[in-house]
Amino acid sequence: MRLHQYCQNDITDNILEQIFSDLPEYKNLTCLSLSLNDNNGIKLQGAKVVRQFLQKCLNVTELKLFQSSNSFKNDGILEITEAIKEMKNIQYLNLDFAYNNLDDNSAVLLSNTIKIYKNLSTLILELTGNCFKDEGASSLSSIFTDCTHLKNLQISLGDNKIGDDGASILAKELNNLTEITSLEFYLWKNSITDQGVCAISEGIGKCKQLISLKLSLQKNQITDIGASSLGQILNQCTDLTVLYLYLWQCQIGNEGAASIGEGLKSCKKLIQLELSLSENKISDEGVQAIGMGLSNFKNLRDFQFQLEKNIISDLGALSLGKGFSKCTQLQKLQFYICKNQIGNKGASYLIEKLSQCTQINNLVLNLGKNLIEDKGAFDISKWLLNFENLKELELSLMDNQITEQGYLSIGTSLSKMANLMSLILFFSKDEKYLKPSDFANCKNIRILELNIRNCFIYEDQEYHRKKAQKIKRLVKLKIKAFDA
Repeated sequence: MRLHQYCQNDITDNILEQIFSDLPEYKNLTCLSLSLNDNNGIKLQGAKVVRQFLQKCLNVTELKLFQSSNSFKNDGILEITEAIKEMKNIQYLNLDFAYNNLDDNSAVLLSNTIKIYKNLSTLILELTGNCFKDEGASSLSSIFTDCTHLKNLQISLGDNKIGDDGASILAKELNNLTEITSLEFYLWKNSITDQGVCAISEGIGKCKQLISLKLSLQKNQITDIGASSLGQILNQCTDLTVLYLYLWQCQIGNEGAASIGEGLKSCKKLIQLELSLSENKISDEGVQAIGMGLSNFKNLRDFQFQLEKNIISDLGALSLGKGFSKCTQLQKLQFYICKNQIGNKGASYLIEKLSQCTQINNLVLNLGKNLIEDKGAFDISKWLLNFENLKELELSLMDNQITEQGYLSIGTSLSKMANLMSLILFFSKDEKYLKPSDFANCKNIRILELNIRNCFIYEDQEYHRKKAQKIKRLVKLKIKAFDA
């Protein structure tokens, strides 16, 4: 028997008590999901009500508690953990206490509760946006010492106050998880430096059975040293089929990027990859190694790649284009490389090589705020027609040096892409994508979204609206304005 109880926002302790007071005892319940997110009115008394309800569900094997952005604090966590301890059969545990102003004392309560379950196979622990420090991270690490049969682990500690010592202790205890195949480790926006990242890399290297790794370390104080340690560990992760690596807004340069590129060469079994290196200090030299790494992805189908706000020019774009052309099984690509220094040659080569990935049916391409002129736009127009299987496209060329003629050329090509059904376009001024008469009469596009949030002149907004409304065969038109 399964039970999902969802309580809407604006719930207070008294309302919660009314909701749960008449519920019966669920002796045969095996799966319970309780969502109380975003209810600041739930405090200690509300936590006691939740405890009483959980005591009616003692035979549950799968428990999901979503309690983020409430006002539980430490006393509330004590009530809930005491109830969970009475549920002896849990094998799947998902606890969400994000943004509850919890401190290291709550970490002790949570770890003492969770490590009771020696046969736990899946643990999802969402603790983002609290006040955990190194001591709290150390307490949570004891879970890995006792729950050694975990196969799937997701621990989210982003936006806390954890430093190198806490990260190192957490990572060290991963050594106990000899059966783990899926690891999600979210430690973004803490106080972690290269020292902590090197320890994390070493810990991940001890998890020999991994096929899925998601690691989020953005907004920390990571330089080439830390990035290089991650690259070295990727060399050992030869069985990965899923990899998410988030390192944006750090201090990574070419050496670190090159090491990551070298490490990716060994991940030949990847099917899904998300790599975020935006807002670092990476130039063409670092990107060249990443492009070489892409060349080994013969099985990759889903790729999200973020390189915004670096120092990449045409030379780097050429390297990436060569790498993309080898990803012959790619079906979905989200590529963000805005706010760089890519000109006509780099943009043209990128699109040409992407068009050789003949399986792509869903493409997000953000080349905004580069150095592309009409010549580059004309080339992009030509290569777009080679995407014969493309069904969904999101395109941004905002704030380049393209004139009306360049946008007209791209708009004409878009209207002639036979299988393109869904199109999202980004505008910052009077880009004339929609002006060609071919666009108004195109037979393919059914769903069109215009993002004009960066288009601040009212006359330009109205121009885009009116042109879109004239497209005859549209089924759905969505316009996102800056006031939406």
